[in-house]
Amino acid sequence: MELGKLILDQSYEQYAKVDALNASLIKKLHCSPAHAKAYMDKLNEQEETEALLFGSAFHAALLEPTRFRDFMKVFPKCDRRTTIGKQQAAEFEASLVDGDIIVQEKWLTQITGMLNAISNHAMAAPLLTTGVREACLYWEDPKFGVTCKARYDFISTDGIPLDIKTARDANPDRVSRTIFSEDLLYFLQAGHYSSGAEATKVALPEAFGFIFIEKEPPYALCVKMMEGADLQVSKLHRDRLVKKYAAAKRTNIWPSYDPRPTVASAGDWFLQRYGSDEI
Repeated sequence: MELGKLILDQSYEQYAKVDALNASLIKKLHCSPAHAKAYMDKLNEQEETEALLFGSAFHAALLEPTRFRDFMKVFPKCDRRTTIGKQQAAEFEASLVDGDIIVQEKWLTQITGMLNAISNHAMAAPLLTTGVREACLYWEDPKFGVTCKARYDFISTDGIPLDIKTARDANPDRVSRTIFSEDLLYFLQAGHYSSGAEATKVALPEAFGFIFIEKEPPYALCVKMMEGADLQVSKLHRDRLVKKYAAAKRTNIWPSYDPRPTVASAGDWFLQRYGSDEI
């Protein structure tokens, strides 16, 4: 593992095996160090959902088209509720080797439509025309001495890191809320990847781009750039979480929520709505 340089020929499986702090773990730290520890303990037991498999297949088709063509395996149509269906599924799964990309037949139309939508998009197409694809980066955090890692979907020739997200709804207003939502925490991913770029100079640390594309016709998409104060705050909060991680690793103490009681308050809107004296 070489620190501070982009690695272009490493598979995701190889990347996943490297013990280092990544964006997914940072999102767990946002809950608490205890949640992060539980995530690490169960990392190898996590199941691949249909949504994750579809996302992986689409990413390969978009960013690694040659590998997609060579290693795509179409899951056979079968009814797993029947004996024959179970046998067909078992035979297919037994035939798989490392690196195979599992695709359902119904996905091929979707993936083709999504690729066409991106190639015809005035903003997304130029951003993804030339650059570095599926690049792994490892670095030591300069503030806390923690080994970190990131796998960039794409870094444009202008040096802008880009991440591609599949979505049910790519409406620009909804996407903005999605990026900063407490459930998905995409802003923390931007903060982590930008911190890696800042520490190693492999990309611009002042900007980070998201491309959200819908999985159903008309395969609409939007491009959202994070920069300025929003990206700086994302990096700041990322640093707070890295500091917690470093302390937990050093002491082997992984605390959960603050044990002290707090006041439950809904804010002014609750008082305004329900605080009338009328009965």
